[in-house]
Amino acid sequence: QALALQCWKQLRRRKVLVVRTGELAREEREGLLRSSLILEIVKSWYLVCPPKNGKSVEQAWQDAFWPFCGQYLNNRFGSDWCLSADNSLLLHAGNWSVPTLTLVCAHGANNRMVRLPFGTSMFNCNQSLPNHQDIVIRNGLRMYDLEAAFVDASPAFFATNPHDALVVLEQLRGRKPVMDCLTSGKNLSSVGRLIGALRSVGAEETARDIHTAMKTAGHTVRVIDPFTHNSPC
Repeated sequence: QALALQCWKQLRRRKVLVVRTGELAREEREGLLRSSLILEIVKSWYLVCPPKNGKSVEQAWQDAFWPFCGQYLNNRFGSDWCLSADNSLLLHAGNWSVPTLTLVCAHGANNRMVRLPFGTSMFNCNQSLPNHQDIVIRNGLRMYDLEAAFVDASPAFFATNPHDALVVLEQLRGRKPVMDCLTSGKNLSSVGRLIGALRSVGAEETARDIHTAMKTAGHTVRVIDPFTHNSPC
């Protein structure tokens, strides 16, 4: 008990949120578990629990979730992974709340669900990643760049996350879009939804620039408003 408490205090002093089996001696790990000072996240990964008079364990998991994802995925896949386009767009919007389901694209993934604490989970999809230049790293998380995320976003993203969609559309309006990604010919329907979404929020100039670039590249896109699923005029 004393050894576990001393170890826990050291982890807390160092502001460690997540600890792996290899970072603890066996006696320390077993003592920490017996004393409920750590909580198993997945095999060999543990959440460092807060003091009993502080945050709840669930709140501690909320704080540790994204750091855990970065550490766990880097350990498992190296640099061969990236958060899904939809998850990336939410983070671009500044929405760092913990999703019920986190989708990850990774080479060598087993296409299985990873159950995590408090009703959260992660699904690792064995699928191709965006091009290297279309990946950015923020807070240790590999994620789609903004334009690439729009190209691979699900059809339901705008209707399901309207507030976050507005935030990222404003970001795109506020800069010159990277046309190489948008005009690659990949997922033309997604680009059509992006153009329609930009029109719907009054970013007509950005929408026109992208539409013109698509035509110049020889692509025909069907423009729809993804917020309403109706074709704009």
